[in-house]
Amino acid sequence: MNTEVGTMNEQSTSPFFSKIPPELRHLVYDECLFVGEVAAYKKSTTSNAPHPQLSLLCTCRRLKLEAEPVLYRNTVILRKEEDIQSFFQKTIPTPARKFLPKSIEVSLGRDDFTTLDSCMVYNHGITQSRGLLASSGSINEYNREIHRFAKLKLRDATWQRKVDPILDHLRLDRLVLDLSDSFCPEDCDCRMAAMAILCFEKGFAFQTPKIVEIKGWELDDLDIAAVVGECLGTWTVRRAGKVAGDADSALGTISEAEKWLLDMASEEEERSCS
Repeated sequence: MNTEVGTMNEQSTSPFFSKIPPELRHLVYDECLFVGEVAAYKKSTTSNAPHPQLSLLCTCRRLKLEAEPVLYRNTVILRKEEDIQSFFQKTIPTPARKFLPKSIEVSLGRDDFTTLDSCMVYNHGITQSRGLLASSGSINEYNREIHRFAKLKLRDATWQRKVDPILDHLRLDRLVLDLSDSFCPEDCDCRMAAMAILCFEKGFAFQTPKIVEIKGWELDDLDIAAVVGECLGTWTVRRAGKVAGDADSALGTISEAEKWLLDMASEEEERSCS
């Protein structure tokens, strides 16, 4: 989905602009560029998924400026950490371009755990092994500590690396969170959906998304998307208060939605491997 190109001719006398009214031109843009969902990079999507005709944007600068907002009405799928890094560094590198995406879908799953993250857990295990085994003499106590540390590492480092650019730079209307694989990286069945949501506790720098959708986490008699949306709003207001130096706004009060989420995350953190 990289649409960065070199300097292009304005072509202000082109018949496409002088003879075709804007309403019809936008029908062309919709037909060529709006497909609903697009992966940031082709390697992240399936071969039969529709692709926007990006070559249209390379015809002239005026067309690119006029049509590109249509492209970013699509929901941009961001699955891998390297895709997020490339998307921000290559496709939307400037502050103005970072405001182009209006809808994104990001997944937070156990597969995000990198080899480096695993090595850090292993090193933590070596450091902790002597003390835990000496004090309790129990291998179970040692395993519980490794399990706890791996979950915190996944939330506070691995997932946070994916979430921070979204919080700091985008002005979204719609956010879709795929939590289908938000489980412990130790390949157990420990759910980490609430812990994944807490990665957004920093709050958005610009605005709370108007629409929040959750995939892969459903609870009976509870609208998860509404709960998460309320928490995102609270965290964003709190972040704005910190920036403005408003102590009361920055501190805020814990809403029922936030309290429920924090309790769920605490239960997930303390849950041991089965």
